[in-house]
Amino acid sequence: MNHYYFIYNINFISYFLNNPRCDKCLPGFFGDALALPKGDCKNCECNALGTVPTEDNKLICEEPTGKCPCKDNVIGRQCNACQDGYYDLASGTGCQLCMCDAVGSLNINCDVRSGHCNCREGVVGLR
Repeated sequence: MNHYYFIYNINFISYFLNNPRCDKCLPGFFGDALALPKGDCKNCECNALGTVPTEDNKLICEEPTGKCPCKDNVIGRQCNACQDGYYDLASGTGCQLCMCDAVGSLNINCDVRSGHCNCREGVVGLR
């Protein structure tokens, strides 16, 4: 027997033992459990780097929107992008402020991976 299949079935069975009305999506899923013909529960697909996990280290989302709880300065339904003016989602601790110089930079945004700012013509430097 496939290990994933076994774990999924255990979670599925325990959920329905605790939810005898069968009217909600499993934790980690969102949507309309009562949609015909067989429900419409979709996987949350929260980004592990940008999502705040539960106390037992699971990634779950809000019902019925599917919005994952994002870390600081992280945006998107799946917490998969930094808000404007921030970078480094890959850190896993939330996005960091770009700190682009107001005079020497074109704007507050920087490269989402490196944090390098967009300098005005004739200006150089990281920020």
